[in-house]
Amino acid sequence: MSTIDKLFKLDRLHFYIKNKATGTPDDFAEKMGCCKKTIYNLIDELKEIGADVCYNENLKSFEYNNYFTIEFIVNKKKIIGGKKTIMDVFLLHSLKLSCTRIAIA
Repeated sequence: MSTIDKLFKLDRLHFYIKNKATGTPDDFAEKMGCCKKTIYNLIDELKEIGADVCYNENLKSFEYNNYFTIEFIVNKKKIIGGKKTIMDVFLLHSLKLSCTRIAIA
């Protein structure tokens, strides 16, 4: 999975979790168009940056047990001569900011 694909998946995953609309893990994997293992790997990535995610049997949905928000800001730039594109991806989550630079040939 490319970095951009992963960012889109994380954003979509966050949307469903914050709205408590994931369904069961199997349903969630189907909604996201991936396998259940990928869902758990993405949830682990959210946990690494501070999300407290658990599955609520009563709601049949994953949910956050803490205040957690995530936002991606993408800044795309062409390098001199237009031969290379650089993307700065800013990840804002729960009062922290990090940046990843992606070079696209």
